[in-house]
Amino acid sequence: MSEDVGSQWLCIVGGSASHVPFVQRAEEQGIATIVIDRNADAPARRYATRFEAISTHDGELAASLLESLGAKIDLRGCLTYSSF
Repeated sequence: MSEDVGSQWLCIVGGSASHVPFVQRAEEQGIATIVIDRNADAPARRYATRFEAISTHDGELAASLLESLGAKIDLRGCLTYSSF
């Protein structure tokens, strides 16, 4: 998927199979997504507008990425999901 800097964006922390429906629904609604997961082959990667191979445990690096993108995109929020 191509990046559209004019879109509203949502950060999804985690890219496992359980995150795929969230990415798909956001994209269906016209919301661009950034998926963060340390696994470069995370299942949600193929559905995301943008993917970053960052560990979900590295909050500082994830925050730094989002801050650097802040002036370029309209980031509306972040979410994560746990099946535990």
